[in-house]
Amino acid sequence: MSSGSPSSQSRLSVPGRTPQPHLPPLTIPHSMNGDGVATPNTPHALLPTGLLVGSPFVQSPTSYTPMQGLPFGAHQMTAAHSPHPTSTYNVSHVTSPSVPSFAPGYFPLPSNPTGQQPVKTVYVGNLPPGTPIDEILSCVHTGPIESAWILPEKNCAFISFLDPAHATAFLQDSHMKRLTIRGAEVKVGWGKNSASNSSVLMAVQQSGACRNVFLGNLPSGITEEEIREDLEPFGPIDQIKIVVDKNIAFVHFLNIAAAIKAVQNLPSNPKWAKRRIFYGRDRCGGGLKQQPYKGQLGVIPPSYPIMGYSPASPVMGKPDIITTGNRTVYIGNIHADTTIEEICNTVRGGLLHNIRFLPEKHICFVTFVDPVSAYRFFELTSVNGLVIRNRRLKIGWGKHSGPLPSNIALAVAGGASRNIYIGNADEFLTVERLKQDFEEFGEIEYINLFREKNCAFVNFTSISNAIHALECIKQKKGYENFRISYGKDRCGNPPRTNSKSEVLSVSSDMSIPIDVVVPQPTIPGYMPANASV
Repeated sequence: MSSGSPSSQSRLSVPGRTPQPHLPPLTIPHSMNGDGVATPNTPHALLPTGLLVGSPFVQSPTSYTPMQGLPFGAHQMTAAHSPHPTSTYNVSHVTSPSVPSFAPGYFPLPSNPTGQQPVKTVYVGNLPPGTPIDEILSCVHTGPIESAWILPEKNCAFISFLDPAHATAFLQDSHMKRLTIRGAEVKVGWGKNSASNSSVLMAVQQSGACRNVFLGNLPSGITEEEIREDLEPFGPIDQIKIVVDKNIAFVHFLNIAAAIKAVQNLPSNPKWAKRRIFYGRDRCGGGLKQQPYKGQLGVIPPSYPIMGYSPASPVMGKPDIITTGNRTVYIGNIHADTTIEEICNTVRGGLLHNIRFLPEKHICFVTFVDPVSAYRFFELTSVNGLVIRNRRLKIGWGKHSGPLPSNIALAVAGGASRNIYIGNADEFLTVERLKQDFEEFGEIEYINLFREKNCAFVNFTSISNAIHALECIKQKKGYENFRISYGKDRCGNPPRTNSKSEVLSVSSDMSIPIDVVVPQPTIPGYMPANASV
């Protein structure tokens, strides 16, 4: 978490954080047997991470920092009941004269069994026969879970939290309230500590990964059985919730690793290519802030679900240590008739990573590539105001975005933006055709076709979708003779202040390709990128 120029971001220290050596690139295995095979390139893994070293645009990966002063790696243990796909499940009985009749790995006392390091795994025993694990997890409200698994033959289950503090809170709460399930009082104690998968922890930190996968833009009539059939191959499922009137669903897996595989691989399935897929919010998180450890900032993904997940509660006021390095700005009080194009016509000051507009809630979340651009936009609009359709908008901070993903940073260093330029266009190229051909790669903000210049611009709401589109569209039939490259994100143009009202209200302008010279049109309010304010 940092602010400043991209080259200084990785060097800025934050109070309470211990500098750690670079972690290896995030790698999630294909299968649950820990074979170490790397996930193939997807829209979320577009570039080779091995090229990231030394790039001036890349932040150093933030290391996993446990709480209570533990150094990185100190908590790594060989677990008897490891839920992670990189280890093999093995039953290893714990010899203890005080608990000879309990399941292996159970510590009945609420004190820390090791006496040295925090434990994040809780044992739940004396379960009524046939109790499903989703009923057990419905009793957990203290914090996000990394994994959970049940041993039906022993009538017990184990729950591994991301944060040991959340495990302690659940254990103490269960003892105070005498936790009962199906009318039977269950036994709750410490389980044997389990090693955390470093790749999972990195995904939690960088992408806001959790057990819950959000599915949007679902077809009407989709059933739970259909969703389960398509997603269960990624891992065991806790529960599935479908919100019929909003065409969305939430799929809770029993471990985060399975959810990561689903988010990374499901978009490559043609059936799910046009659906919104990302992480929701762990239903066990309750009202607590969803973050794995105090040493890590909570990360909100670039695609915000409508329900079951709080996308970004605005934090008003000047940025402080909590918002330093944040790239996401909240915009509220938006007129009901406002379009996402109008919002992008108004946002100025830096390249956008993505923009998420929720018209039914009259709010929008704008995530910049550079936290400095986000800070300047926040400061300028907070002081001068921002108006769309004669309505002054509310400006605040969204929940922390975390650092720019490494693959996106490398792509931006190579000239990537959310705008795709199509040159040498013929008379058969129309806006309708462009929309039909490009919308499979992601949500489109707007399309601009200049017939007299034989060129067009397709602006996506996410730079990730634009990167994917550029790679794929060149192989699409009918685009062989077109000149295709990244255009210029008009949101990167400098802001303009109206001298009369001192309220920002920028008019529309066209997009200019990075590597193509196009005469600038005479448009009221148009401001070229190299102009000064």
